[in-house]
Amino acid sequence: MEDRDCSDVMPTLESNEYCGLVTSLSGSPFEECFNSQDFPFNVVMLAETCLRDVCNEMEDVDHGHDVACETLRVYADWCGEAGFRVDWRDDASCGKDV
Repeated sequence: MEDRDCSDVMPTLESNEYCGLVTSLSGSPFEECFNSQDFPFNVVMLAETCLRDVCNEMEDVDHGHDVACETLRVYADWCGEAGFRVDWRDDASCGKDV
């Protein structure tokens, strides 16, 4: 499957409600975890993956947000496994059901 061109919605995708919490770590709840030696993943690749996945799955704004929330939940789980508690839901406007 070829990646969609999402240049027209990139500002939305890079906002905190989508992938901004991982594309720009300054002040992000993921900052401490992602900058830690204990976090085993490449953060640049995680940011790119978030943007690509949300873009490719973004049928509409609501569905794109759901995909972003699920992606951020997975990343927060990985941080938990590395010993970090990440409070990200409020910053990303994601509910507890994700």
